[in-house]
Amino acid sequence: MKLSFAPLEGIADYTFRNAHKRIFGGADDYYTPFIAANPSCSLKEKEKREVAPGLNPGISLVPQILANRAYAFVSTAQRLAALGYREVNLNLGCPSPAVTAHGRGAGLLRDQDRLDRFLWELFEELARAGREGAVPAVSVKTRSGFADRSETEGLVRILNRYPFSLVIVHPRLRTQLYAGSADWDSFAVFYGNCKKKPAYNGDIRSPEDAGRLMARFPGTEQIMIGRGAVANPALFRMLKGGRPPGTGEMSAFHDELLSARMAEIPLFEKAAGKMKELWFYWSGLFEEPEPYIRRIRKACTEEDYRAAVEALFGECTLKGDAG
Repeated sequence: MKLSFAPLEGIADYTFRNAHKRIFGGADDYYTPFIAANPSCSLKEKEKREVAPGLNPGISLVPQILANRAYAFVSTAQRLAALGYREVNLNLGCPSPAVTAHGRGAGLLRDQDRLDRFLWELFEELARAGREGAVPAVSVKTRSGFADRSETEGLVRILNRYPFSLVIVHPRLRTQLYAGSADWDSFAVFYGNCKKKPAYNGDIRSPEDAGRLMARFPGTEQIMIGRGAVANPALFRMLKGGRPPGTGEMSAFHDELLSARMAEIPLFEKAAGKMKELWFYWSGLFEEPEPYIRRIRKACTEEDYRAAVEALFGECTLKGDAG
């Protein structure tokens, strides 16, 4: 089975990917946080770093594109093809109000007729571009609908009309954001009706979760994990029969990320802010970490922050079930 690291804005950047692959491994490929296709079809400096081959050594990387205009998507895909990428991913899943208000991400799911027209134009543009030069294959990551489970069957029919290389399904509605549980009954609609078996994404936090998924959907060939693999960076390794995370590994992972982010963001407060977001996830790995986590969150200086982290790693025990 193929295991993929989901695109997570603000978390799973190239510094995270490099450290994760080196220390824990297990993921077969990584998807970038979305690149927003814009009218000028240019890449921002941050986006250029995310997809720069030299900053992603030895990593199988799939850039994700956020777009609601076919020409902008295709032009961005062509730029990525010029960098050597052979696959890009269309974002139909981002539920952020700032994104969906402009009819992008999961906002495209609101009107299925409009989605169908957009996809028709997109693949027509890709066909034209392909006659002139290389274009990458296109996969898609989608939610199961916008506001109602009844939308799922229509969405599957639309996606089946187009030659996506892969359909990745996060079975939540856009209106759910990240609340509640992933809806396996909605995934069953994709599983039973997609031309190709879909990849699954959502609420896989342990090998037991993956086992239950495979028991119900035994033909699933790819699982994508995001928040679960941030909370337990060794999860992909464990799904392949490997060991849970160790304290030394977590300490090394933390230190490498902190150094990389301080190199990019010299102001300690901002770099620490990104690290404190990770501690929201990592706290579940440890037995009784609450007083240490409070100390980490309150730390305002680099000295205080490092002391708080050192205390946690030195005095807290990792849970036997890896959190």
